[in-house]
Amino acid sequence: MALQNKILQLSCRSVLGEMLNKRFVSNSPALLKSATSESLRISATREETFPDGLITPGARVEVVAKETRIKSLKEMPGPSAISNLIEFFYRDGFSRIHEIQMEHSQKYGKIFKSRFGPQLVVSIAGRDLVAEVLRTEGVAPQRGNMESWKEYRDLRGRSTGLISAEGEDWLKMRSILRQLIMRPKDVAQFSDDVNAVVDDLVKRVETLRSQQTDGLTVLNINDLFFKYAMEGMAAILYEDRLGCLENEIPQKSQDYIAALHLMFSSFKMTMYAGAIPKWLRTIIPRPWEEFCSSWDGLFSFSQIHVDKRLGEIQDLVSRGETVKGGLLTHMLVTREMNLEEIYANMTEMLLAGVDT
Repeated sequence: MALQNKILQLSCRSVLGEMLNKRFVSNSPALLKSATSESLRISATREETFPDGLITPGARVEVVAKETRIKSLKEMPGPSAISNLIEFFYRDGFSRIHEIQMEHSQKYGKIFKSRFGPQLVVSIAGRDLVAEVLRTEGVAPQRGNMESWKEYRDLRGRSTGLISAEGEDWLKMRSILRQLIMRPKDVAQFSDDVNAVVDDLVKRVETLRSQQTDGLTVLNINDLFFKYAMEGMAAILYEDRLGCLENEIPQKSQDYIAALHLMFSSFKMTMYAGAIPKWLRTIIPRPWEEFCSSWDGLFSFSQIHVDKRLGEIQDLVSRGETVKGGLLTHMLVTREMNLEEIYANMTEMLLAGVDT
């Protein structure tokens, strides 16, 4: 997609996005107060306003004594709540959100609003405006509405990770992890592990080609690259191999793949779960149940691998041997994060890494 057409949806938590990606959202009735809101001259009341040039190009601007009247949030264009309800919940618009965003940007301009149940979303479509938003964020930017993520973690007694954490908690985790995964010289240490996964991918492609009559075609290439990404990320994060590129995939890895596939529809599920009031869950339970089930599977799998590596480290220490390893080993040895925070970060980084 051309850069100038790229959409930044401020509330999209594309866990489904990059691990260190910052997100913004305006929550009705008042926009969240942040460095971004101050830069865009957005107040924390119902009289939110936006700077020149952010409203639809064709919108009429009233000029009084050479002063531009900055329009309020109420005047911001966008689809009606009813049309959104039909588009996303009846026509399953979540599966083609990118196309809908493009249509809306062409129809309503570079900045427009949408409503999903109780959630008010402001979307920006324009690289210069996106840059303006990103450049005005603070050291610990406020994330989009992730109430369903927080509710799940509170329900299960789980910690937040790099994707779901906010404020000082996010800043603390990022400051720890950036030392291990952000600098090129540190990332280079993962090259051997990743190259081994690439070798297995090539072998798998050759095997799949040999099964076809033309000896060339690879069916369901998206699924193959999904497994490759999962295997590569696991090699970096867990310091272990999952067998996703083998002819016979281990059952535990198959279960995890299923949980990941379910979570990759979590954007849809999160929007459903966030748009459906809690009192309606007894009547429409499926979105929330699937959301919780997928997270249960992801956390469980990560915990198995973290505990496995922890046990190996403890055995080495008890025998007086030197402990060597990668990212997970460093986190377990230094204990700059507690065990629950490590579980959460391993889970969320794998999810975000595979998605990316």
